[in-house]
Amino acid sequence: MPDVILALDPARKTGVALGIPGEKPLLVTMNFSRELDGPEDVFARAMAWINRALDGSLDIANETPFGPPTILAIEAPIPPSNKFGSTTFDTTLISLGLSAIFRGAARARGVPIKLAHIGAWRKYALGVGNLDGRTAKQMMVRLCRGLGWGDNVSVDEADAAGIFLWASGQLNPRLATRPEPLLAGLAQ
Repeated sequence: MPDVILALDPARKTGVALGIPGEKPLLVTMNFSRELDGPEDVFARAMAWINRALDGSLDIANETPFGPPTILAIEAPIPPSNKFGSTTFDTTLISLGLSAIFRGAARARGVPIKLAHIGAWRKYALGVGNLDGRTAKQMMVRLCRGLGWGDNVSVDEADAAGIFLWASGQLNPRLATRPEPLLAGLAQ
């Protein structure tokens, strides 16, 4: 039975990639935030969603051809000290809180967790790990298009796709899609 990776880029709008290494993942964005929400509201929606996703009872984008996830691959949070002055307290709280919720739910079910450090997954997927965020997001969107994973991929979905690629390479390097930037439409 093949591994099923649930790759997450946690944020108010969480990028999700779900699939089997070497195959096209399902890419969606889960918006856990509504107008006038506090962090607790975002956390409550995220908790309900991750529980259904890990139990296999959630129909993501109306189609889940895979069983429940066997691996959670999630972007490691950036330490708040690295973001000092460039973000708000609520944004930092939500980022760390969502990571904790998703990882805790996986641990409670015995689903192994792979933490994808941003530089590591970007280096794997894009060939360069220290790109600025805006450039990396644009490159990931182009990479998803080049791989045939969708023409309207959001930046959130594209980041989750990069985490999915990295996790696939960690789990099964022989089956994993190994993007070559020149061949995947990243060259300009």
